[in-house]
Amino acid sequence: MIQALDYLLHVSNGTWIARPCNTSIPSINQRTPLLPISLTLDLGGQFLWVECYTSYVSSTYRPARCRSAQCSLARATSCVTECNSPPSPGCNNNTCGLLPGNPIGLLATFGDVGSDVVSIQSTNGKNPGPFVSVPQLLFVCGSEFLLGGLANGVKGMAGLGRAQISLPSQFSAAFIVKIENSQFV
Repeated sequence: MIQALDYLLHVSNGTWIARPCNTSIPSINQRTPLLPISLTLDLGGQFLWVECYTSYVSSTYRPARCRSAQCSLARATSCVTECNSPPSPGCNNNTCGLLPGNPIGLLATFGDVGSDVVSIQSTNGKNPGPFVSVPQLLFVCGSEFLLGGLANGVKGMAGLGRAQISLPSQFSAAFIVKIENSQFV
């Protein structure tokens, strides 16, 4: 478990108050080879974003090309047409983009959409289970400055909102059991 800064919201005399508190969050594993990544949870966030510009290395990272099915799923309407650095995660030409944000630091910027393997540990509610993976989970590469105000060691934010590319949506879609061709006795 990783300690991360979060905020506890409660009502006092009819007024919402945000107070800093420490909360434990599980880490995810991302990239090839798998690397543990600590994240801050964003309950309303629409996607996972990870800082890619300083040390993102993976043999399975793939940029989402403009007007691709991945960009459509992400509802990304803008394209990066010119990146002034050598191609790398977060800097690819002809790639769609979104606006990753940090609501704690009140920061936002443009980031490339890409995909990579993500693995998390399952649970039965009481005990840890096996790791489960999504081989091409969509996420956004964010700039290092987006980490401002987040806990030390945190490398991005996990969006848990109701969007097609939020972490819960992508993991559930990857493990849906298709029963249309099944026969029940």
